[in-house]
Amino acid sequence: KSRDVGVNSFVLFPKVPDGLKTQTGDEAYNDNGLVPRTIRLLKDKYPDIVIYTDVALDPYSSDGHDGIVREDGVIMNDETVHQLCKQAVSQARAGADVISPSDMMDGRVGAIRAALDAEGFHDVSIMSYTAK
Repeated sequence: KSRDVGVNSFVLFPKVPDGLKTQTGDEAYNDNGLVPRTIRLLKDKYPDIVIYTDVALDPYSSDGHDGIVREDGVIMNDETVHQLCKQAVSQARAGADVISPSDMMDGRVGAIRAALDAEGFHDVSIMSYTAK
């Protein structure tokens, strides 16, 4: 229905079953997970749409935090950025047009750009969270 009224861009935000959530949010970069499957399904049916994806661990994290949390409560920035890069690449591999990080980890945008470029996804854009 949305395409009938001229809406051709979509932002995907997942609701992940609790059983798939872990402390490190590994489901975030599962190539057969909910978001990559949805991207492929939508792109197969509507190849001209633009798909924006959310990049953050909170939907996949057992504690609901955007970052990996050490036992003493410290946020593990670099380890989290590594996971976010894998998530972004997985989404791009599935056909996402725009990656949209919503986490608050230091250095994530540059790291995500480098990860996307290293995998050949030079044309996948990164959108600021504030623009969402």
